[in-house]
Amino acid sequence: HALPSEEHCDGSSIVGNNNKNKNKKYNKKNNQKFNPLYAGRAAESVLSRMLANSHRPDSYAFASVLNSYQRIPNGRLDAALAADAVVRGMESLHLHGKIDEPPDVFHYTMVCACWSRSGHGAVAGERCSEILSHMTERAQGGFERVKPNIRTFNAVIDSHAYNGRVAEAEDMLLSMVDNYESSAARSMDGIEDDQLPVRPDSFSFNTVIQQWARARTPEGGRRAERILDRMLEFHHNGNADVRPDERSFAYIIYHFTKGAGRMAPDAPDRALKLLRRMI
Repeated sequence: HALPSEEHCDGSSIVGNNNKNKNKKYNKKNNQKFNPLYAGRAAESVLSRMLANSHRPDSYAFASVLNSYQRIPNGRLDAALAADAVVRGMESLHLHGKIDEPPDVFHYTMVCACWSRSGHGAVAGERCSEILSHMTERAQGGFERVKPNIRTFNAVIDSHAYNGRVAEAEDMLLSMVDNYESSAARSMDGIEDDQLPVRPDSFSFNTVIQQWARARTPEGGRRAERILDRMLEFHHNGNADVRPDERSFAYIIYHFTKGAGRMAPDAPDRALKLLRRMI
């Protein structure tokens, strides 16, 4: 199955229209317009020449192109679209025997990271969820090297949380926790799953905690506290390396002292209790 096309743009090509999306910043030395996509476009042109001359770029060559798009600063939809197109092109090239290696987990994860940084709200989260499902289907279809790992899941959580869909990020995190704990419980009963679920790490929890704490509603602090409590529970249930750090508490303390929750009657008490828990 091929990765479905991105259909949330305005009808332009999947890579995007360079002339339409040129960056408005100017190079101070020569006063010419600077396009931050230049490095990625240049790298893609090298791949095109290799293919035109019957060379077979390896997976590292494609990863280098994706990395160039991933390094572009936040807020670039055209970088996400371009990275998305690279991986779909890689799938097609492998299907038609033009390259030896199909995209693996690292290629797809870099695309999710590009979408996470695109700054395009619901589109980013939805696209990353589509990519995650596509990866799972391909892994089940025999492409073992495409099985999503914790970095993939974190990129998808990140794409939801940082683009205004914190509730969706929380749902995904808690689903990961439940799946992992259920699998561990079955293992204790002597029932081993064919494939172990991906275990969330500290980054998974902290991403959701941070974005709930930054939410512009008083409810955000309480939601962040619940995730912190779930993280501590997960830690005490045998996951010693998954534990809160200073930031886990600081995000929520900020919410109750300077953020949207500062006007709540119990805000000072909540901040003080969190400080004592941190110490």
